[in-house]
Amino acid sequence: MSWTPKLKARIGQCASCPFLKDNNKEWLEICDKLRVSHGIAPGGMFNAWHARYEVMKDVLERGDFACHHSVYDPQMNMRDQSDHRQCPGATTFYDAEGSKKKGGI
Repeated sequence: MSWTPKLKARIGQCASCPFLKDNNKEWLEICDKLRVSHGIAPGGMFNAWHARYEVMKDVLERGDFACHHSVYDPQMNMRDQSDHRQCPGATTFYDAEGSKKKGGI
């Protein structure tokens, strides 16, 4: 039996998806917005790379990952949980990497 995400899938992958390549600028913008919304100073590219790694590690453990555009509004306020959608990039990543994971990243 194949794995199925718990959340409904989001249609399309957003430009700032942590599972895209060559989108560091877009991913950094989301990371910094989230940091500021939690009262933390913007973290810069090193923190964005670390956040991307942590997201991927988390997806390898669970498979499920809600797209940040479905979780947060443009001001980074949390949306209602019924709006959360599975990130298609996370699903592709888990199908390719998570299913063969044995003992960690």
